[in-house]
Amino acid sequence: MHVAVIGGDFRSCMIAKRLLNKGNNVYLFCADKSLGGFLKGVKAFDRNLDVGPQYLNNFTNADREFIESFGKGAELIDLTFNYSNFIGGKVSQENMALPNWQNFLNLETRLEILLERSILLLNNNEIFNEELSLSEYLYRTAGNTLKSYMDKICYKFYGITTSDINYKANEIIPFVSNRQALFEGKTSKELKKALNIFDDTLAAPRSDSENLVYNLYPKYGYSNMFETIESNLTKEGVKILKETIVKSIKNEANNYYYIESNQTSINDIPFDKIYLGLDERYAERILLGTNQLEKQTNYIPQHFIYMETNKGAIGNLNYIFDYDLNHITSRISDLNYSINNPMKTVLCSEVYAKNNNSLDKVINMCKDEISEISNQITNNSKHLDFYEVKSFTIPKCYRIPLKGYFKSLKVIKNNIKNKYGEKLVMFPFKFSRKEMLMSIDKELG
Repeated sequence: MHVAVIGGDFRSCMIAKRLLNKGNNVYLFCADKSLGGFLKGVKAFDRNLDVGPQYLNNFTNADREFIESFGKGAELIDLTFNYSNFIGGKVSQENMALPNWQNFLNLETRLEILLERSILLLNNNEIFNEELSLSEYLYRTAGNTLKSYMDKICYKFYGITTSDINYKANEIIPFVSNRQALFEGKTSKELKKALNIFDDTLAAPRSDSENLVYNLYPKYGYSNMFETIESNLTKEGVKILKETIVKSIKNEANNYYYIESNQTSINDIPFDKIYLGLDERYAERILLGTNQLEKQTNYIPQHFIYMETNKGAIGNLNYIFDYDLNHITSRISDLNYSINNPMKTVLCSEVYAKNNNSLDKVINMCKDEISEISNQITNNSKHLDFYEVKSFTIPKCYRIPLKGYFKSLKVIKNNIKNKYGEKLVMFPFKFSRKEMLMSIDKELG
């Protein structure tokens, strides 16, 4: 079959490969100058650096083999994956990204939260309505005490209240898990063993023996990985059309599709089937000429502050979520895994960009916050050396669905299906690369 894949990001490339392996004649439409999308990163310190930590999380051996089938430049390495959190002025000693509430709340409060959450879970048998707000969801699952803190953290991270967000945004908000770190890991594990309901409400570090999946990273970096992917796809016969902006798609009596783009030479090619790897918001604009999903999405602008500093500044941690309400930083990532330097590393601080501070002040505050955290981890009272600093502001970093989003999405999907039929496949927006692969396997087998 003659098929088209629209989108030049990670998932679109994987879709093209799957379709190629099934014997299709594949065209890949990419609006940018190069493949990769968000994973292309930024240029700083004469390097190509990730926008925050961009790991291939929870990949299986089968996932790894599929990626590496593109060639040597797509070879993956398994990272020693360590992360933590900072709250109440303390760095958690356990390998958990969730807020360690014992650093912030006294024992009596934490016991009250455990009881409140357990009762809620025992009494909560309902299926949540798609348009439930995150605030209502937290009240029904976390309880009012913990919810009040989560509301404040949410506003710090995203500049929006939980009452405006659809509850399904919990998939991309790290601290609203059903399980919370109320006690140290050993205590949590014993409680989870003692009573099933505690297993649903308490978080505890997972032991290495239970970890059957991998946190992978391209051995030669994402830039080389996507060059390899492009080379492989081209060699195998995929027509990669870069800087090609799709304007609309015409359905000829449900038999063939024609893609109207800024490249007029390809506008007369008939396609048997079209796969949309791009974001469902863009798909709506192209296919229906409407903008409803965009209006019901809160885009989060982020400052990414890259600081060249001493190697080991945050120990052996890959990243730290900063839940402390006295800090402006939301996450600190150590990019040493992609930097070959025995003395220096680059730390990346993420900050909600619409706070009231100037960028210079944000940079200085990030330095102070990193120094405070680093001093706890390294037991070094001296300030870190910051050799050079670069900053980037990305206006649409995270996409948070507002109330009403999924109701609109249902209508839009039906309208697209009615207009274009079964031969046009729109993949749902997914946050993680693993979920992207799973969505492809579900659709293509």
